[in-house]
Amino acid sequence: MKKSITILIVFLNVFLSVAQNKTDEKGWKQGYWKKIDPTTKKIIYEGNFKDNLPQGLFKYYYPNDSIKSKMLFIQNGKIGYSTLFHPNGKMMAYGKYNNELKDSTWCFYDEKGLIISKETFLLGKKNGVSFVYFSNGIVSEEYHYKMDLKHGPFKQYFDKNLIKGEGNYLNGLMEGKNTYYFPNGVQVASGYYKNGQKNGPWIYKEQDGKIKEKELYKFGRLATQKETDDFFNKNKSTEEKTKNSESTPKTIKPKLSK
Repeated sequence: MKKSITILIVFLNVFLSVAQNKTDEKGWKQGYWKKIDPTTKKIIYEGNFKDNLPQGLFKYYYPNDSIKSKMLFIQNGKIGYSTLFHPNGKMMAYGKYNNELKDSTWCFYDEKGLIISKETFLLGKKNGVSFVYFSNGIVSEEYHYKMDLKHGPFKQYFDKNLIKGEGNYLNGLMEGKNTYYFPNGVQVASGYYKNGQKNGPWIYKEQDGKIKEKELYKFGRLATQKETDDFFNKNKSTEEKTKNSESTPKTIKPKLSK
């Protein structure tokens, strides 16, 4: 009986090896394919091909045989919807591929299954709004991208929807006014950038709103004390006009997009 079972298993293995990994006269993959690691003898992936193009659901595996990712191919393999998994089985990420490049919206998760970030892609590059999340699912950071470069406004948040910092990027470099806050809404620091370098006045405050320090920059170079004093004395009236409005707590509620 045992001998018969052994013969049957050998027969099935031979049959399966013949039934899979077929190519046609052109050398194109056809039908069900399974790729095996030659060293570990573990399966790497399995799925179906038609005319050398992936079709339908493909499964990829970790060396311990758990699922590493699943990919659903459509449009003759041009489009792929991917779900990736941590070794513990929790989802790591999901999103869309277009011609093997990340496309549209992708979401990423930690090993506990909690969302970490949400990013938008075009031609494999970040393009559009990206979010980073606290462990409670609230947005902690929000950036805009243009072909993999930060471009446009950004916001950083404390928990409970209070803004921690805000400013602007231009082609990957900080540009214009940037402001950072204490949790009570008072500005910690506020100043200007030009081509990624501090340029212009910077004011630093204590948590009670009292001015701690003033600096003046010229394209990344810290100005002399005389240049700094002359600048702030000249612009003292303007500074006094804006003092009250700058100390007002800012409580803009971030997006809860997931």
